[in-house]
Amino acid sequence: MIEVLTYLFDSYFDTNALQNNYEDQAIDDMKREVIEAGFQTQSVDETLLWFRTLKKLLRLVKKIKKVTRGTFRILTDEEQKRLSVDAQEYLLSLERIGVLNAVMREVVLDRLMALDEVFLDVKDVKVVVFMVLYYCPSMSKSLQLLEDILFSEDKSVVH
Repeated sequence: MIEVLTYLFDSYFDTNALQNNYEDQAIDDMKREVIEAGFQTQSVDETLLWFRTLKKLLRLVKKIKKVTRGTFRILTDEEQKRLSVDAQEYLLSLERIGVLNAVMREVVLDRLMALDEVFLDVKDVKVVVFMVLYYCPSMSKSLQLLEDILFSEDKSVVH
């Protein structure tokens, strides 16, 4: 599924189709294009369901009025097994520097656990974090910060 997510993001990021044109026809067009690119129908359907669920979660997040800073989160056994140590540290660092707040961390973890990959590394976390922030207009400053981190020449900022 992560391959389909990455393909969709690479293909549609500049056009904002993933963010703004989330109508049935746009979804059908994207689905057809991704299948024509060689992805299996089942994997594409699962990925589109992943996106729909993300959109639902973000609608719920909009209703949260206040987010408490400095919360502490212990990963579940499943999260610890599926996320590499580097991926866990990366998530923690994004929260420490203010890219993710506690609520968005939970959305990211939910979407990571919804992926069909058994083991998730930093690259997978980056894709999911970027997708989550991309879809959440209230997190545009965090998205910009993440873009700066991901696309900067200085790899020492966050790794």
